[in-house]
Amino acid sequence: MLDDYVPFHWRAEFARLEEYTHALEAGLIDERGERDLERLRLTREVRLAQAGLAQVLATVEDLREDLAASQERTARALADLRRLEGTRTFRYSATARKWYGTVRRASGR
Repeated sequence: MLDDYVPFHWRAEFARLEEYTHALEAGLIDERGERDLERLRLTREVRLAQAGLAQVLATVEDLREDLAASQERTARALADLRRLEGTRTFRYSATARKWYGTVRRASGR
């Protein structure tokens, strides 16, 4: 009877360790699954952020083009104004422009 006890004890110990090993493997599989899900979630968030960044960069480029066009129009308008200021008509009509501005402000327009 004592001879059977030792192998039984070892068999029980081996079974317990085998169950523990299976539990560890199951936990590892669960962790891998969670890690994979987290990786997929992060990948999706990165793609969304990249798409948002691309959209913002496109908007910035459009705004730069609009700014450049506005600066060109302003430069042309200033050049036209400088040319106009040099003419006699502009100088002679200064009084009329002054009165027009005064009347316009007084009328509330």
